[in-house]
This record gives sequence, structure tokens and C-alpha cells, in this order.
Amino acid sequence: MLYHAETTIAPMHNNPYTPPQANVDTKEFKQGKWYNAILLGFLVDFIGTMLVSILLSVLVTAYFMSHGMKVEEVRGLLTATDFTSPIYIASLGIGLVFSILGGYICARIANHHEYRYVAIIGLLDILLGLVMSPQSFPTLHHLALTALSFAALFTGAYLHVAARRRAQ
Repeated sequence: MLYHAETTIAPMHNNPYTPPQANVDTKEFKQGKWYNAILLGFLVDFIGTMLVSILLSVLVTAYFMSHGMKVEEVRGLLTATDFTSPIYIASLGIGLVFSILGGYICARIANHHEYRYVAIIGLLDILLGLVMSPQSFPTLHHLALTALSFAALFTGAYLHVAARRRAQ
């Protein structure tokens, strides 16, 4: 046997009316480093969104090319600025899910001032969005995406804060 774990067994009581012995103390939530919380939350948000969006693009490209579309047509489909296309809506949904996850991870690691640190991730998202997004999108579109991103990040933080309150 490569691994042997020491276990302790609670003593048995002969009295059947004795309540079971269990450790029912509340969980102690440790505070993490704020910079780890921001960094990991941002990386989950950004890298997760990017990786799954790339995977979605590859799958969409493979699907349409297998049905006879040319590469230029598929490229035009993927880079179109049609905000009602299913591909755009799926990409937006993926980004929002990873923003919720990033906000949750940030709040869970920090365990104090959760909303403050999530707001910093939102500001980093804004800066990155201004650098990476095409200038062909209207300003109102950028504002709407920013509001959705902040809402998703704060939703993730709220999920952690609410779970912590329930556990206390």
C-alpha cells in the first residue's frame, strides 16, 4: 500500500439516546491576498472567454466549411458586426458566464472587500476592451457590453457573498 492515512474513529456510546457527535462549527473563511484575487479572477474571465470563443470559432468554421461554404464566407460570417446573429449571442453568453465565474473566484479568494476587487477587474476589462475591440462598434454598444460585464462580475461576487452569509 503506497498511502496509508491515519483515521480516528469516534468512540461508540452504548446509550442509544446519546446524540451523534459531529463537528458543526461554522466554517472559518480566511482572507486571501487582494492581488491574487484580482489576478486570478481576471485571468479566468479573460482567458476562459478567449479559449472558449476560439473553440466556438473553430467549430463554426468546421461546420460551415463541411457544408460547402468557402473560407472567405465563413470569415465574413465570424467578423460580421450583426448583433443579432446566433454566433455573436453565443459568444456574448460565453463571455458573461466566464465573467460571473471570474467575479466569483475573485470574491472567494479575497473574502473581504469583494465588490471593490471585482470592480477593479471590471476596470481592467474596460481597458482591455478598448484596446482589443474593433472601432467599428458604436459607442453605445461598448457601453452596453461594459454594463453587462460589470453586472456579470458583480453577480459572481454576490453568489460568493450570499453563500458565505448562508454558511455563517
